Amino acid sequence: MILPRESFGKLPHIAKNGLVGPIRWHSEIRARHFARAIAPSSTLWEAKAAVGIQPTALCSTQHRTMARNSAPSRQHYAVHYPVVLERAGLTDADDLAPEFETRIREIFNGYWAERERPTITAIQEALELYCRVQPMVRDAMRWLGPIHSEIAFAADLADLRAQDREEKIERYLEFRAETDHLTRAEMEQYGELVPGPDLDALILERDRGIEFLRENPEVLARILKRQTGDYRKDSETALVVHPALDVLEMIGFAPSKKLTRKAFFEALFDLLGIEQERRPTPANINVMVDNRKKSRSVPT
Repeated sequence: MILPRESFGKLPHIAKNGLVGPIRWHSEIRARHFARAIAPSSTLWEAKAAVGIQPTALCSTQHRTMARNSAPSRQHYAVHYPVVLERAGLTDADDLAPEFETRIREIFNGYWAERERPTITAIQEALELYCRVQPMVRDAMRWLGPIHSEIAFAADLADLRAQDREEKIERYLEFRAETDHLTRAEMEQYGELVPGPDLDALILERDRGIEFLRENPEVLARILKRQTGDYRKDSETALVVHPALDVLEMIGFAPSKKLTRKAFFEALFDLLGIEQERRPTPANINVMVDNRKKSRSVPT
């Protein structure tokens, strides 16, 4: 038998024979079921084998071998920021110093808020994968839909010891025996019911959003605060180097023997706590600078 969706609510009339507990834990099951419904389906990743794609294809070596998981401390920032300011050719007394510090803080915060996010290319690959396998998932869910309550309850059993599992099954069956024969009208007269989530609507909404992003990569880049064009840019390039070059232009930075772009970025990477293996090289940065100059010299 299928547990009626209406029985997820408050049923004080069956608070006998120790059944208050089962009602409460069944509401908890519903809440967890709701949370799982709006998270990416695990079936999606199980279905990768069917289309011949390995999970490692969706992330770069850099993102698989991250050594740091949190931003540097305030003390770290306080020690390293003066070096960044100096290597930009500024002092605290300069008119542009406050704006410079604001922009550097924006880079710092933006980088650490987003650095674990994969590249636009990896996200697009995941969107394509999802759209290929989701029809299989949807077909399976049509067959599993009638037992969604039992599936949610089984997830609760998975981590229990055998004895506790048996006790919980007995309580569940007692609960079902007390509620399955009731009509919705009969249950509503005992109090306000908590409606079950419309799981199909949630899944369809997620699918619609994924399909839209797959078909509109420029929107994806925009809402992720990435630059359009080169979707292969990693976080260090997209969130640090490009905005830092904008800051240098803002202050009128002119490289010289005393003030080099290489030294500035070394200090900035130190400030941000970026590991050596993740840092763009000076040669990479010079190429970016040249490309920016070329793009601006092209007549529109």
